[in-house]
Amino acid sequence: MRAASGRSCTVRYVIGLMVVLAGLLGWIGLPAAGATATTSQLQITTSTLPVGTLHARYTAQLTASGGSPPYRFWLASGALPKGMHVRHWMGSRPQKTTGELVGRPRATGTWTFTIKVIDHRKDSAAQTFTLVVTS
Repeated sequence: MRAASGRSCTVRYVIGLMVVLAGLLGWIGLPAAGATATTSQLQITTSTLPVGTLHARYTAQLTASGGSPPYRFWLASGALPKGMHVRHWMGSRPQKTTGELVGRPRATGTWTFTIKVIDHRKDSAAQTFTLVVTS
């Protein structure tokens, strides 16, 4: 293939294609040549949540380990008290390894829900939590 200037652009095209392919392989999580992928199983390591107080600011850190960071957390099932939500991740890119349950609960009671985490390679783990809010 020849460019308008008469120079061959085949080398540039092949190199560009190799760069794109290498980027795609890295993006989908395939190890580079010669690299060995040794990751432990993804799991949520937060085991319990602190008791919340009605209308008071609430923050509970959600942590995970294993897999391939960054992680993203979300509410997979169940319900949170009104005024509460999951902050998907904390930290600066690309070290996002924690999330948070935050807000100001607007009702007292006991809520049971499942938090799910997904990592860079699309592996996931889930854990069920119980949150108690008192007056």
